[in-house]
Amino acid sequence: MKKASNITAELEISDIKPAKGRLLVEIKSWPAQFSSGILIGSSSVVIRNELYVGEVRASENHNDGDVIVTSMYSGFHVPTKSGYVKVINNTDILMFKSKEAMESTKSFEPSTFVPGTNYMLVRYAPKTEKVTDSGILVDLGKKEELSKNDSVIDIVEIVSIGKTEKILGMAPMDKFIGAGDRVIVDKFVGIPMNQIDANPKYIYKIMYYFDIMAKVEKNEG
Repeated sequence: MKKASNITAELEISDIKPAKGRLLVEIKSWPAQFSSGILIGSSSVVIRNELYVGEVRASENHNDGDVIVTSMYSGFHVPTKSGYVKVINNTDILMFKSKEAMESTKSFEPSTFVPGTNYMLVRYAPKTEKVTDSGILVDLGKKEELSKNDSVIDIVEIVSIGKTEKILGMAPMDKFIGAGDRVIVDKFVGIPMNQIDANPKYIYKIMYYFDIMAKVEKNEG
């Protein structure tokens, strides 16, 4: 009996044509960055905070070579002759950067990326934490932090907002918030986009823009 061949191992990347609403991403590796940029591993499988960083190979909305960041759990792996690719949904893109912009800056600084659809990039200053005698974890914060002594929420600054789509049952927020606004969010939502233990000036997170609970407006009076 003839043994079945592994068709995926015979595929070229150019053979794969993603369906409408999906894109093809080649998993890549870049030199690691340990400061304010995303930490990129040196292996062929790039994982950091459960993230993959790859280059677009086929998409209706992005150009070949554009760099995207996505969750390692999104889409499906497909082995090819030249390595692994992923087929993901357009909405699985957390952040992206054009090929030209990456070649120009050669940086994985999160603020140089554009958030994906319905995502926003936020930042906040790292807080100091301590455990009380009763075992409760408390955020000490800094004097300028409005969220001082609060261990449930974070007050973050919006860096940028991606393209927004109308969501059934939710009021549009594009006129309510914008870059530079400070908003209240659950501290447990969002995905860290940089190396937290490298003592960066800011911690960046990607999260859905509709995770905002409230906007903080300073009373000038």
